[in-house]
Amino acid sequence: MFILFIMKHKITKVASADLLDLVNLHLPNLFPRSNYFIEKYFSVSDRLDLIEKHHFCEQCEGYIGREPQQECAFCGCSLDSSKTNFFLVMPLKEQITKFLSTHGLPPEERSCDGTYSSIVDGEAYQDLVNSGKIGPNDITCQWNCDGMPVFKSSNYSIWPIQIMINECAPSIRKKNIMLVALWFGSGKPRMDSFLTPFVETCEKLSKEGISWTDTDGNTICTKMHMLVCSSDAVARPALRHAKQFNGEFGCDWCLNPGVVVPKGDGHVRAYSADHYRERTHEMMVNDAMEASNSAKCPNGIKGLTPLYLLTMFNMVTGFVPDYLHSVCQGVMRQFSGLWLDSQNHRKPWYIGRQMKDLDRRLLKMQPPCEVTRYPRSLATRRFWKASEWRAFLLFYSLIILPGILPQPYLQHLFLLVFSIYTLLQSSVTSAELDAAERALRKFVSEVRTLYGLEYMSFNVHQLLHLPQSVRNWGPIWGISTFPFKGNGGRLLRMFSGTQHVSLQVCKSLILFQEAKSLTTQCLTNATDEINFFCEKLDGKKHHQSYVRICQRLIVIGKQIFRPLSLLEQIAVEFFLNSRFDNPCALFF
Repeated sequence: MFILFIMKHKITKVASADLLDLVNLHLPNLFPRSNYFIEKYFSVSDRLDLIEKHHFCEQCEGYIGREPQQECAFCGCSLDSSKTNFFLVMPLKEQITKFLSTHGLPPEERSCDGTYSSIVDGEAYQDLVNSGKIGPNDITCQWNCDGMPVFKSSNYSIWPIQIMINECAPSIRKKNIMLVALWFGSGKPRMDSFLTPFVETCEKLSKEGISWTDTDGNTICTKMHMLVCSSDAVARPALRHAKQFNGEFGCDWCLNPGVVVPKGDGHVRAYSADHYRERTHEMMVNDAMEASNSAKCPNGIKGLTPLYLLTMFNMVTGFVPDYLHSVCQGVMRQFSGLWLDSQNHRKPWYIGRQMKDLDRRLLKMQPPCEVTRYPRSLATRRFWKASEWRAFLLFYSLIILPGILPQPYLQHLFLLVFSIYTLLQSSVTSAELDAAERALRKFVSEVRTLYGLEYMSFNVHQLLHLPQSVRNWGPIWGISTFPFKGNGGRLLRMFSGTQHVSLQVCKSLILFQEAKSLTTQCLTNATDEINFFCEKLDGKKHHQSYVRICQRLIVIGKQIFRPLSLLEQIAVEFFLNSRFDNPCALFF
């Protein structure tokens, strides 16, 4: 719990040492005397020795390898072996082995009624299973690579590569996200350098597999295959070595070239709702080969990337449109700005003058604890998190906007709400998927009519590709970046100061993982209060207003003690088969 407390509050080394001294003054010999003894207890130095440094050239960022060299093979510049830049690669094989030894092989819980309930129900996944490429003892993963700024006063950021096991239940999947590689520096990494060791490790595990022992003592060989990459529209082009969405043929999944149109004082690339030819993996390979042998960018592809060496990874269907960025922080934020920004005050959809009425309706909302954030004023919307935009889209927008937003635009919004709600269900039928696809196509096509061509952004265009991603990999909640973003926020709390950030993160991550494992073992028979406190330290959010009725029952919300109405009294007496005089009850 001590380590979890330090991680949650991002306490510095000096502060944690003082806290240890304070605890030991009151409870002598109960805790280690210093941070050094905590790290020694958990064998942090031994675990750090397993982490590899991979070097790259300071000038061109070309990949050098595990050992520093005297000269860069890419640009020919001389290298100082004592000052080479590097990124860190974590032992993926050991992490997978530990997970399998603890949890065993995840059960393949495929839906029996033809619905899409998880990744294993997707057509792309089932094609691999039916062709024998995924065996009964194999596991598959989805991965994410995205940058996160670490300091407010500079452009330094960390770029982690994280993976999740697809076959696990969502709750287990989110709790066991694995860090594979970590890059720290200014700007973006050179992706062919950063991806090289990741691809080599994944391809080796895909072909040779991992030998591990289950709880019954049986030795099992499990192969691990990378199938899905869930990243935002900024990271995807770098990973694919292709043009961005604001360039010609910038779409990841089709050959819509887009058209440059004026908007305000500048220009933007707009994507029409017309149907264009879909990309294929073979087309991507041919375009990448052509680009690498010439100065052209056929169909927006700039050249080869190490990802082409992943045998099981499809360079088109393997990348998915992430609804966190494309819908929550993309389309929903875009249209909210159109409705409320004063620069649109002459437009027929402008409702900024009714901001107070909207806020009054919005702030009256009292969502249940499953909605992680309470509503905030629309005036602060530029600070909203993705989960707030999701709640606004799904739960609030169609309640607060009627009577304020003109009817044609409200009906247009309903198409988006209906389709995203459908695609986010725990189980999606083929009929529901087809209905959502029709609604999304109608929504995208009507953007030009209602708002104008310049507002047909790439985020709007990505909506057209969401239904196919569901057919390939199941509901969009299962392939979103929400879990990766949550884990990334935890990584940002694992360092203090500005020196050796990546090493600090790795050391803190090892301590965190070991502390969680030890906490799980020690709290088997702990009281609910202790378990509740540990969950709180681990970042799990609980409703602040709650009352524990008994061991397994917690009620939430505001408490009101009042007499029962006549109908309520009749219902209670019928249920309990007993009469009451002047009955009162505590309501929540």
